[in-house]
Amino acid sequence: MGTTILQLADIHLRADGREVYGHDPEHRLTRVLEACRRELAGVDLVVLSGDQCDDGEPAALARVRQLLDGLGAPVLAIPGNHDGAGVQRASFGDWTPVELGGWRVVGLDSSIAGEIQGSIDVAALESLLDARDSRPTLLAVHHPPVAPTSHPWFGLEHAARLLSSLAARPHVRAVLSGHVHHAFSLACGSLQLLGAPSTLASFRFDGAELTVDAGGPVGARAIFLGADGSLQSRLIEA
Repeated sequence: MGTTILQLADIHLRADGREVYGHDPEHRLTRVLEACRRELAGVDLVVLSGDQCDDGEPAALARVRQLLDGLGAPVLAIPGNHDGAGVQRASFGDWTPVELGGWRVVGLDSSIAGEIQGSIDVAALESLLDARDSRPTLLAVHHPPVAPTSHPWFGLEHAARLLSSLAARPHVRAVLSGHVHHAFSLACGSLQLLGAPSTLASFRFDGAELTVDAGGPVGARAIFLGADGSLQSRLIEA
């Protein structure tokens, strides 16, 4: 029997209930969760890949956690540039690697305090990976190592070194990311780079220009992990 992971990204809920990008974050998240319940028989782990809140407020993260309780699955939450690593840790616990179904899911903090772009401590990640066995592994990070846009907000420092390091560790099968409010799937050798849509709003990129795509898709990504090391995924739109 396989394992199902539900990836949610860029929820941007606010403690004061205000709209973000012209939408109600809680209403949009509720719609996405309803679609996920309809389309998935069950969920073994929820991965929140950053920007769960928009304002860095503990009350906003507490509300996100409350809304997710209905899924009945454990949650691995990593910080985005809007969350604040300390607040995220206090609300959801540390992003300790999770083992399930013969797989390992490793969360990474790519946030830089006060900055929109991200950075990865590749040496620390290598130490973490090499201290464990080489079972099939997923990485979850807010900033994608390869973004579908050249906009400076979506850069990740040390991305090239990260990809080189992962190429030398082929048991790492995929990197799950958020931040760009745009779903994508790329192959980097045998490594899959999977970007999740935002639950709130979609971005449109025209060269270096960024706009909110009022009619763009929102939703989630479901990842299906096989006991044989196989991985498949699909998008759930709401």
